[in-house]
Amino acid sequence: MTRPKSRDGATETNLIMYFPGLHSAFKELLLQCRGQKVAVVGHRRPDGDCIGAQVALVRVLQALNIEAFAVNESIIPKRVNFIAEGVPFYHGAPWVFSGEKVILVDCSDVSRVGPEMEKNLPEILGNIDHHRSNEGFATFDLVKAQSSATCEILAGLFIDCDFPVDELTAQALWAGIVTDTGNFTYPSTTGQVLQLAAYLVRMGASPSKIAQLIYERESLSRMKLLQRILDRMEVVAGGLLCYTWVEEDDFAETGATYEETEGFVNYGRSLDGVEVAAYFEIREGEVKGSLRSGDETFRMDMLAGNFGGGGHACAAGFTWKGSFSEFLPQFQEAAEKLLAETKGEGQEEEF
Repeated sequence: MTRPKSRDGATETNLIMYFPGLHSAFKELLLQCRGQKVAVVGHRRPDGDCIGAQVALVRVLQALNIEAFAVNESIIPKRVNFIAEGVPFYHGAPWVFSGEKVILVDCSDVSRVGPEMEKNLPEILGNIDHHRSNEGFATFDLVKAQSSATCEILAGLFIDCDFPVDELTAQALWAGIVTDTGNFTYPSTTGQVLQLAAYLVRMGASPSKIAQLIYERESLSRMKLLQRILDRMEVVAGGLLCYTWVEEDDFAETGATYEETEGFVNYGRSLDGVEVAAYFEIREGEVKGSLRSGDETFRMDMLAGNFGGGGHACAAGFTWKGSFSEFLPQFQEAAEKLLAETKGEGQEEEF
């Protein structure tokens, strides 16, 4: 197998096959895209992994002379908008599909694209994702729940299939991996993802530059909103559960946008002794929740499933219709039950 050359001109000689169970299907998926227009669709309220996957796949498709563009119901978050420069990216008003082949990335199910987008979706050709709750919904389902990020899957598949990865593509993939692994600190960080990260650096990704652009461009409005988040923190369940929330008025009063809340849930997770952290947004008659744990045995996807959501063992989310006063007791009961069951009968906690 001939590997692409890195920026210094050296040929990649590592003959590891990163995703042997997926690479043939990936090649066939792209073969069916030849001579077609391809829409690479991500989930609404996208994160770094979603945008990185959309951008990287569009760029590789274009390098293979396939006309491709990215579509998202939401705008690109400011902290990762630099990776989308030069890529045709449509967002905001619902996209009207007209014969394009559709590939969904980083979507655990079709509803994740947003209600307006879902109404207009044609048959889905490809589904590339790493969420445990993804049960498959496309002609080609390329799902690897053990992977840290959708960008990890794409990086490995590009190498396995000898597809071109240039500097900007490597940068997009790195941004997706680094945000979904918490700078390589989450339990999903494996030797394989570190190997792929090293490859991306050799292809031109700059860890220092990307870290500065993602994590060192905070706005004053985000800091004001964060102050409210920290002030409202509650630690319950014997110190194992921390939750906090924002209300709809908080956004108007601080000038913050919804996208500026990314990562707020991790402040609770960082508290000593806390096993489960929850962050809630209360707006328009709904409670939007983000859940995190540093230990995959606590199964955040199962906790989110109690409220119609899903995700990963360590990171999950949901949207629940109703008031916060109705929701909170139900959530706390479900979380405490999960914590007690996970801790086991021999390690019961007093809640």
